[in-house]
Amino acid sequence: MDATRKRLLFYLLLNGLVSACVTIGVLFVHDRYYRPVSQPAAYASQPTQVASQPVSPTGAAAQNIEISAIVGAGIPASETVILHNNTAAEVDLKDWKLQGQEATYTFADVALPPGSSVQLHTLAGQDTLIDLYWGLTAPVWRSGETVTLYDPNGAVRFAYQVP
Repeated sequence: MDATRKRLLFYLLLNGLVSACVTIGVLFVHDRYYRPVSQPAAYASQPTQVASQPVSPTGAAAQNIEISAIVGAGIPASETVILHNNTAAEVDLKDWKLQGQEATYTFADVALPPGSSVQLHTLAGQDTLIDLYWGLTAPVWRSGETVTLYDPNGAVRFAYQVP
């Protein structure tokens, strides 16, 4: 090898080393300062709960059912709405509606015992006592969107802002 090629090889290796160091530095800074505090797993079998952000429950009557969390917004495999019954009585959710900006889910014949919760998953699946499945393939909820829970009479029972 002549001197010119050796020098070119040296600069090529130096360029690769500097590029790797810069890339690692950028990833470190992004991970440290810009990554969200919690990220739902894309394929979690049991999604982790995100802190709820209620918007405007009105009056004591509205406290019977609440949207306690919307997990995995924008990721169909983990997108889940968790509803909780805060009362001492069973609540029949038949014909209740969960509505966002572009989607509405109407509950079938579902009874929610006192102090219990039900999870509404975006994807298809077999309904159980604690898990309901919408049967969609695309995500429904977006960060910043307000999701509202209506009773069969059309009264707002709870509103929740997706984190």
